[in-house]
Formats: sequence, C-alpha cells, structure tokens
Amino acid sequence: MRWTDGATYKGEWHLGMAHGKGTFIHIDGDVFEGNWAYDKANGYGIYKHKDGASYEGNWKNDLQEGNGTETWADQSKYYGEYKEGKKHGSGEYTWMDGSKYKGQWEENMISGKVQLYRAYMNGMTEEFLKENGRMGICMDLDIINGMMEGNIMVK
Repeated sequence: MRWTDGATYKGEWHLGMAHGKGTFIHIDGDVFEGNWAYDKANGYGIYKHKDGASYEGNWKNDLQEGNGTETWADQSKYYGEYKEGKKHGSGEYTWMDGSKYKGQWEENMISGKVQLYRAYMNGMTEEFLKENGRMGICMDLDIINGMMEGNIMVK
C-alpha cells in the first residue's frame, strides 16, 4: 500500500491497519522491517536509516523498548536496554576506536556508577592490559546530574 506522501507498506493487515509482519519504507529511504500491531511497530524489528545507522531489537508503540542494538554509520554501537525510545537501564556503548562505557543509562544519558575502558592504538583494551600485566588506564566514576566524580587510576 502506498501512502499519499509516497511511503509504502507491504505486509500483513488487520482491520485496515498494518498488523503482523511487514516492511515500511519511508519517503526518505529509511526502512522498518518487523512486527506491527494496529499500525505501530510492536515486538521485534529492524530499522535501517539510509545513512547506514540501524536499530535491531524490541519495539512497543513505535518506540524502542526492552533490549536492542543501535549501530551508527561510523560503527560506534550501543547494546542494552531501552525505555520509551530512550537508552534506559544497563547498557554498553562502544566508540569507533574501541573505547567502551559499561553502566547505567537514564533518559538517554550516562547515569550512576560507570566503568570506562580506553582502547589503545593497537586495539588492546584496559581489560586486556590488566590481564597481561601491562599498564593502562581504568576509570571508575559516579555520574551525578551529568558531572563525573571518582578516580582515574594508572595501572
């Protein structure tokens, strides 16, 4: 079915609405393929942006909900929990250089106790360096209202 703005949906229907498995192609080229309930993304689905970014995981009422993986065009990645379309709960963010943040998220922001792992140019992380008796940097921090408090240790 084609919408008046040019978007298209191909898939299962119920009572005149997208319901079941289907694919929606937005006019800008973004694509959602997955489960629908009464014209809204619900359950498992994959959203692919035309710029190469994507989200794969669970949806509820057209918003990311539960566990999912978001990947950006530069290959940075978030894996973790979502609530009402925002990163919320436990999650891990990996930057394109391999540096990582593991910890809690609240309303799309880093929150609470965190562990940051810095990637080194040869690909070794703090965890690898620690296990192999090499020096590295480990940061154990508290994030309170967007401000960091804690220690940076050279090991």
